Amino acid sequence: MASDSNSKNNQFRVVLPVIFTFGASLVFFQGNAHADDANVTANTAVPTTQTSDNQQSSNYQNANVALMTAQAVQTHAAEQTANTDPNKGAVDISAENAQNVANAPAVDTQPNVSTNQISNNQADPENGTASTTVSGTGNINTNGLSARNVQFLKSIHQGAVDGWKQFGVLPSLTGAQAIIESGWGQSALTTQGHNLFGIKGSYNGQSVTMPTYEYYGGRYVQINDAFRAYPSNYESIVDHGRFLKENSRYSNLIGQKDYQTVTRLIRQDGYATDPQYTNTLNRVIQQYNLTAWDQEAFNDNINTGHIDNVSVQGDNLKVEGWHATNNYDQSMHHFIILLDGNTKQELYRQEVPGTYRQDVQNVYPNAKISGWGGFSLTVPNSANFAGKAIQVVSRYTKNTNGEPNGGDDLWFNSVNLNTNAGYLDNFNIDAATNTLNISGWHATDQSAGKDHHFIILYDATKNRELGRYEVNSAIRNDVAKVYNVYNAGKSGFNLQVTLSPALIGDNIQVISRYSNAANGEGNYVDY
Repeated sequence: MASDSNSKNNQFRVVLPVIFTFGASLVFFQGNAHADDANVTANTAVPTTQTSDNQQSSNYQNANVALMTAQAVQTHAAEQTANTDPNKGAVDISAENAQNVANAPAVDTQPNVSTNQISNNQADPENGTASTTVSGTGNINTNGLSARNVQFLKSIHQGAVDGWKQFGVLPSLTGAQAIIESGWGQSALTTQGHNLFGIKGSYNGQSVTMPTYEYYGGRYVQINDAFRAYPSNYESIVDHGRFLKENSRYSNLIGQKDYQTVTRLIRQDGYATDPQYTNTLNRVIQQYNLTAWDQEAFNDNINTGHIDNVSVQGDNLKVEGWHATNNYDQSMHHFIILLDGNTKQELYRQEVPGTYRQDVQNVYPNAKISGWGGFSLTVPNSANFAGKAIQVVSRYTKNTNGEPNGGDDLWFNSVNLNTNAGYLDNFNIDAATNTLNISGWHATDQSAGKDHHFIILYDATKNRELGRYEVNSAIRNDVAKVYNVYNAGKSGFNLQVTLSPALIGDNIQVISRYSNAANGEGNYVDY
């Protein structure tokens, strides 16, 4: 990997460097440019906050980008790829506008820039290690795992436990099989259809067609076949339990509580032909202590729940989720309490009516409250919440003031409000067409009520705007997995811009802006 990176860095000389900043204020960074693949990598973000109309928060991404003359990059033109918004054609920076900027005198004054450094996390990160136990994964061992693999365990944890409660399939077996068969969630079937186990057919009418090998006439032949497509890893995990329960050949492992017995039986029953399959399952279960999920499933003292949403929506803070427990009786009141996740200071509490959740009732039919344990709370989004990590506590109590008295508390993980995050996935020039290709994502709670998404190009050398272009927000499920932010799932953008030769040698800055005005002014938030 290192030798490949070095070969990329040495392939060309930067002729006319353009230092790229993904932000609203003037910040310059330097780094290496990769000519052969035009990839851009970011390491550190520099934040600052400005005020315009209501409130404008601005964050920055430094990237390694070089803008060169057409002659300097012509040899690599065939290797460049354009990532365009299908609803937007390439747009031009007019020659007149570019020339006006080129002829304008440089402005000496620059905006204030904070030097406080914060980390810039990409969606679906590859790197980073987790502590021994991580919230959301149960009490299993996650020591040394990458953040991506920890996220995968979080996505299958509840489904594995629920598979026992519904179908009697041991959670440690399910977890180990999911890890092995999906390659930690990176198989083509998983990434395209959340199908962790290669189960064929359709799920609720949904399927994905993939190439596979079948044995015909004494040899393996590649064919295209339909595989079940699930809305998330959770449904795939639970459907795996249903598959084993409904298939009589596996009836001898249903309800078994010893993982070594179950891993031996599933191999004997013909689930896999690999003679080492049982040993492989056992090693995975032991290495990550997946039996902790078994003990969690066996525990009859149910006190569990999930936060479906904590986000800023317009002028309100929205909190939604559910809480199921056995320590409940009909004389109790259900309170939702909001705390500052860092100081644990209480910010708000309110009694909430139960909202019925059939999905929760199906999974926890024996809990004294489950189906009616759903809750939805809308709170005016005051400055009391702004910028804080909000921790939600769900409480069943006999006291009308919400103080503890019987029942159960459930403390959920903190959620950081007013997140303003972004990343530039692609910033390169197609020398053959003199086209600048830009793609990335920008997720922020403050985009609520701001229906116009603009990409603004700014000549930082002359302190002049070159143009602003409204883009259609693109689906980014990878961002939504990492950021519990209002618009994370639709935060992507793609843009093509035709450059003018008059810009060669200038520093170009890119700004992503959500605005409530069709011209990009009014109330807006920048990254």
